[in-house]
Amino acid sequence: HPGLSAHGQASDFVREYEQLPFLGPTSLAFDGRSNLYFADGGPVGETGLHNPKGSVFMVSAEGQLLLPVALESLAYPSALALAPAAPAEDGSPGAAPVLYVAEMAANRVVRYVRRPVDVFVGAVFCQFSGGAGPKALACDGQGNLFVGHFEYAGMAEQGRVSKLSPEGVVLDEIVVPAPEITGLALKGSTLYITEGSTNSLYAVEV
Repeated sequence: HPGLSAHGQASDFVREYEQLPFLGPTSLAFDGRSNLYFADGGPVGETGLHNPKGSVFMVSAEGQLLLPVALESLAYPSALALAPAAPAEDGSPGAAPVLYVAEMAANRVVRYVRRPVDVFVGAVFCQFSGGAGPKALACDGQGNLFVGHFEYAGMAEQGRVSKLSPEGVVLDEIVVPAPEITGLALKGSTLYITEGSTNSLYAVEV
């Protein structure tokens, strides 16, 4: 099976879509059914507002299906997060996970819902202003979304992480001592934040 073996040997999982190579994956996430989602944004600046050709793909758990969630339509997709699965149309649980994508160059988060089975419906979840844009995402068990905003050192003294409800309402703002937020991870009630300009890792109880 492609990927990383138990002995640490790497092999290709997927490398192209319809004979076109990927630009350069920027983030990945797994849903509750072991399907893999990844953002393909390339280097910073390659898929910006001038050239919104970033994509998001899903690879089925068996590795046999590569499905575009958003194809060559995003301005630097930089991060992904999956919310607890929403009920399916027939009422069964876990059939339709909610996927959030940080579209950094457009300074917004886009939400995708898989309804019906092989169709992803996207909409702007939250539009931000100021800074370079959202760089990192994490979702808690209640469906609240944490958004790490990136800004270049020298342009701001502090960074911030926004906490949004499942309806997109800002519930809280967490201040970070430096502005280049590059990653978020949740473990229980602790939010871990990585910051690039100071090479720091912060932990905040949320």
